[in-house]
Amino acid sequence: GISSEETKRAIMGLVAGKHKVLLRSGDGKSISNDELLQFNPDFESKKLKVSIPLPKKTQKKAAEKQQERDGERKYAVEAAIVRIMKTRKTLLHIDLVGQVLQQLHLFKPQPRLVKERIEDLITRDFLRRDDSNNQMYHYVA
Repeated sequence: GISSEETKRAIMGLVAGKHKVLLRSGDGKSISNDELLQFNPDFESKKLKVSIPLPKKTQKKAAEKQQERDGERKYAVEAAIVRIMKTRKTLLHIDLVGQVLQQLHLFKPQPRLVKERIEDLITRDFLRRDDSNNQMYHYVA
């Protein structure tokens, strides 16, 4: 069957908007389960067929979308770093950042994000810094 959310969306198209085919007992942007609906006796239309658009589904907030996108990008950057370090074993910071930027085509990560992901991989023991050169990274198998 149809979910209650879809049913409420369809009913909102009949209640609100240009053509008010149904009248409702309550107010607000959503319909509650205990609300009464009745046919609008004053409803008139010059057309034989009346098209009633469905209200748009509620979109995720922009902040939530951005947060979700940032999370996905973090994983993509980490995966690129690990792939590069797995093949190279040892690499300078500048070379690693350059190769990560070159490898990721879907988006251009900021070098700051790449640095943060490198630091996170160091804390999670995927990479380690060189003892003598602070700009050199070693892949930990």
